[in-house]
Amino acid sequence: MLSKTYFASLTILSSLVTLPTLLYAQCTNSTPSPAERYFYNLASANDNKLYLFGGSLARSSYDVWSLDLTQQIDTGCPPWKQTFTSNNTNSMSPYVFGIAFNPNNQNYIFVQGGDAINTNIQQKIMGYDTTQNNFTLPAAPVGGSMPSRSRMTATVDSVNNKVWVTGGRNTFEFDTQGTLTDAYSDIYSYQFGDNPGSMSVEKATVTSHYGAPIGRFGHSTTLIDNKLFILGGYTTVSQNKAMVIDFASATVFDIQSSTVVSMDTIGDIPAGRTAFSAVASPDGQSIIVFGGIMLDTLQTVTNDVYILDTCTLTWKKQFINEHSQGRAAHQSYMHGKYMITMMGISGHSGNNTTPNDSVGILDTDTWTWVTTTEAGYSPGSKNSPQCSYAFPSPPAEDRVIGTSPKTYDNTVISNPLASHDELTSPEKGGIGVAVPLFVIACLGAAFFFYRRRQRNKSRQLNPRWMPGALSSSNAMSGSTGATDGHQQRNDYPLFTYNNNNNNTDTTTNQQGGLRTYTATDHDQWERQLIQDNERPQPDDDKAMTRHEDIWTRMRGLHAPGDEERH
Repeated sequence: MLSKTYFASLTILSSLVTLPTLLYAQCTNSTPSPAERYFYNLASANDNKLYLFGGSLARSSYDVWSLDLTQQIDTGCPPWKQTFTSNNTNSMSPYVFGIAFNPNNQNYIFVQGGDAINTNIQQKIMGYDTTQNNFTLPAAPVGGSMPSRSRMTATVDSVNNKVWVTGGRNTFEFDTQGTLTDAYSDIYSYQFGDNPGSMSVEKATVTSHYGAPIGRFGHSTTLIDNKLFILGGYTTVSQNKAMVIDFASATVFDIQSSTVVSMDTIGDIPAGRTAFSAVASPDGQSIIVFGGIMLDTLQTVTNDVYILDTCTLTWKKQFINEHSQGRAAHQSYMHGKYMITMMGISGHSGNNTTPNDSVGILDTDTWTWVTTTEAGYSPGSKNSPQCSYAFPSPPAEDRVIGTSPKTYDNTVISNPLASHDELTSPEKGGIGVAVPLFVIACLGAAFFFYRRRQRNKSRQLNPRWMPGALSSSNAMSGSTGATDGHQQRNDYPLFTYNNNNNNTDTTTNQQGGLRTYTATDHDQWERQLIQDNERPQPDDDKAMTRHEDIWTRMRGLHAPGDEERH
């Protein structure tokens, strides 16, 4: 029979066997990973590794990091690896706001531009060999070189082995007080051959029917169905003064026809922000915009996710399951259905930024922030778009301004799909408040008039307008009917007048002279009106009864005592 000591030994042995695995799966303080990286660049090699370049303000060294996408990515311990480091900043300068791209998704990544310790070094296009993990200086591009710049974008057209570089501004060197002088509107393309070191550069000749495109920097550019969709960023107003470009419009550049147009967007338009990320959605026709610094005080970092349908330029705010920290000054990358985002900042503390050194994973199938990717996950083929953005027909003659100009861009034209009565989110919010207030006001008014009507109904009628209410017989005897064969009368006095007719008044049995006009007289006159309706258009030259009687009765109208005064 086996002893308890034997089972205890097996338990300890099994713990020792599994201990290395447990330690390997947990990150420690000594696990290498990049830290405090802002406005860096991401580029992939063979779709199985992500490489991180730049983004550090370190003065004494330069390094490169890779994230292995073939492993299951755990946000608690991402599989980072430092692939390059050098203290020789004379050959490769630390930088921010540059570009990195892999034109054919093989083993060669190019890095260029940005603000750096030495901008002269950084403006040369450098190549990074992911198999040797070192930098080389390729041959100069055929056709010249692109002017030095910072905060531009580089978008890969893998079908044509091209890279499109859009916009940017003049460069600043670290530790210097730079002067913002230019925001570029031009578009360059790098054309690559089979040899990674063989390239040519060309400036695109852009056609715009609504005025010259604006200069722009700090924006995003996404290629969908042979069209570059340019969102957000800044444009210069004057020296050292820039204006934020919001999401109420988008600029679209057709890479085949070199035509550009800026058009209104519609739907749930996001509030203005900077330092966001934008990637092509797996559906093949949408753009996912994540995070950024809001324009309230340039302090709030958001975790919002918005979707732009490029077919109609319609925005939609996407509801997200689970929670993620706000993130800005970061990059995002689509790995199949997973949007992987990393680094950047999560907020501000006074004048200092709060770094966010984590990795986030958004599952775009379920729109849920997850902590790990699926084990053994491999992206499938990319989806083809179900629709495409249609360029509007050009005007008969080119114009110098668009049909829906903005303060930051005069070339914007209206969206043909926009309804004239379409409301923005703030307007919808205003209606959400105004409609209930209007209903409450209507109910209050209805209640007021109802109470007023009820009070009027409850008032006792004035007896002067109730025939017979004050007749002499009623007043004397309290009877409600006629007495002594006489018609019930209401002798409430209204006014006195001089009856110049000496005939006896058959109604009151009064002789001519001063007499009193009573409510009964008025009631009799109203009955005569009814009688005259039988001949509304008399042709016998006789006066209407109501006319003849009223003039007879009122010809001598005066106050008592007038005769004495005359």
